[in-house]
Amino acid sequence: MFKRIMDRFSGKKTDPAAAPAQAPTAPPPDEQELITVYDAYGREMKITRADWRDKLFLPQLKSSWDQPDALYSLILNGINDGMFDEVKAASARLLTIDPIPERSGTMRAIVMLKLGRLDDAEAILRETMQKVGETGTLLTNLAKVEAERGEHEKAEATLWKAIEREPNLDNGLMWWAGIHKDRGGDEAYASALQRVAALPGSWRAQLWLARGHLEHGDVADARTLYEQVLATTTLDAESLMMVSGDLGNHGQVPLMVELIAPVLDFQRHDPRAGMNLVQAYLQLDRLDEGEALLSKLYALDLPPFKQYLDRFSAEFQQRRTQEAKPTPIVEQAMDIAGVPYSGPIWAYGLRNPPWLFAPKSETAKKVLFLCLSKKLTGGEAAQQERENAIGRLSRALPLYFAESVHVWTGHEGQAVIPVVRGGGPVLFGASDDDDATIEAFKSRGDIIVCGSIDDSEGRWRVACHVWSAEKNDWIAREQIDVPADELGQGVLALEQRLLATLGELRETPWDTWYARPSVEAMDVYLTGLSQSLMLSLVANGLVPKDGLWGERNMLEWWLRMSLQWPSWVVPRMAYLAILSNAAHYGSPVLEEFRERTLALIRDVERDQPLLARLAPVAWKAFGMNDALEHARRQVGAEDAYAQWLDRVVQGGQPLVSA
Repeated sequence: MFKRIMDRFSGKKTDPAAAPAQAPTAPPPDEQELITVYDAYGREMKITRADWRDKLFLPQLKSSWDQPDALYSLILNGINDGMFDEVKAASARLLTIDPIPERSGTMRAIVMLKLGRLDDAEAILRETMQKVGETGTLLTNLAKVEAERGEHEKAEATLWKAIEREPNLDNGLMWWAGIHKDRGGDEAYASALQRVAALPGSWRAQLWLARGHLEHGDVADARTLYEQVLATTTLDAESLMMVSGDLGNHGQVPLMVELIAPVLDFQRHDPRAGMNLVQAYLQLDRLDEGEALLSKLYALDLPPFKQYLDRFSAEFQQRRTQEAKPTPIVEQAMDIAGVPYSGPIWAYGLRNPPWLFAPKSETAKKVLFLCLSKKLTGGEAAQQERENAIGRLSRALPLYFAESVHVWTGHEGQAVIPVVRGGGPVLFGASDDDDATIEAFKSRGDIIVCGSIDDSEGRWRVACHVWSAEKNDWIAREQIDVPADELGQGVLALEQRLLATLGELRETPWDTWYARPSVEAMDVYLTGLSQSLMLSLVANGLVPKDGLWGERNMLEWWLRMSLQWPSWVVPRMAYLAILSNAAHYGSPVLEEFRERTLALIRDVERDQPLLARLAPVAWKAFGMNDALEHARRQVGAEDAYAQWLDRVVQGGQPLVSA
């Protein structure tokens, strides 16, 4: 069964007869009913109906009092939400300012109808007809007034008159078809639709007839109707969604792609048709086309749909990962670079602000963390690979431990990441000969930490071996062996044992604003570090841009962490840093993050002034040159902040070398 995204195209069939000719009086809405709204970041939130009305809806009505388009939209929303009393005055106001008499007259008449003032509703409709003529919309609403009075024969005649004028009005067509289905069942329903389909300019009735053909397995007849309608290019915004949903729901996914893809236009059509098409591309394993369409949907910046787009994005990434196969490597035949990152990896994207990070002593010991090697089974070898859990942690743990040493000791922590130039990160197989590893790296650090990682049998086993140049010997061997769901707790325990071994442990962080990840956040944080690494490698030209998968999810990752733990400054710094890297290599998805990033900056300007000083990183990423110039004018030329700001403005290569 083709997956549905919105209620209209759920597994339930939509019955056009469900819209009765005479709607029963609805009970008053529950003031404590929860409704869905979206914040500046596109996050779904639930508030009570009363709060939404008093704090959002009514103030919006007031602020739109002199704007006919905005006022119309709010009145329509209010009607749909059952707030008839609340929009009563606004509908009267719209009558006096709207340059479109049919629109304002219809809104006012509907409000009067919903309030039970049938004579007033009819009077408004007839007055409007005097101005613009007997349009299908006005006649349909007049028929509703007549039906509400119990004048059903008169209402049916008026409704048919409306359909003759505008056969594609959804409300009127479904009412008409429903009347006949109630009288004569499916055969009468189909005949009623066929009568409308015969009218000049009709196309909506054909879509409902096509649905009937699909339900009876008559795919060829449905296709004929769809091709006739699509050739007219007259479909309204929602109709293409109906076509795509019906085809998908009846197992005609290839036909859906064939018919919908050539005509989909987001300036004219409901984006949900595009979401149905993305799902079809996934089902057909046409990943390139699906991801291209997904990017167009993201660019529309529609908060209610974002959660669905994110799920699609994650599924595309999962498919790509499943298809990718690690590439075995021969070390002597490949150009493998050891890329060093001192301290937090995300400091590089921030252009190393000296006013933010306290410098280490020139005599500080350098603690080198090498990537963890993988415990191999028979026949395995070192490999260049896409991101997977064990490869990700083999790099993220050294990055985290180097960060920890920088923050919690007087030493300098540095992680060294092996990368095939022009390829990607390397996962080496574990060896029993750690001495050979030390021989290769001992000239680069005072203390060297290497080790292995294993994820077999649903557990994580991490071993770290610590070598001291001063003693020319191994000084510690630490390890953890924990269930997969206890990784965070295990990493924090291993961190503490390593720090104790290294010495010069501090009670407070070197940079006072720093806070280490909690047990809950650790796994998420480690994933973020690995993603920061990938974008840094691309930004520095060490990994090709086309080798980057799941780029959007990488940016989303740090942003979501920033919102999940708003008082924790580190994810917010890391998010700005990853934006900087993405801007450097010209990320095609960067613009999708502009508004949410600026909302984040507004938040930190209010609550986190230290973070607010990093705003120029985002301004540079989004090309906000006026904001950068204004910031530069506010600081002195010799100030450390000014010198950092100049580096941000000038851009250039992020500070990492191999």
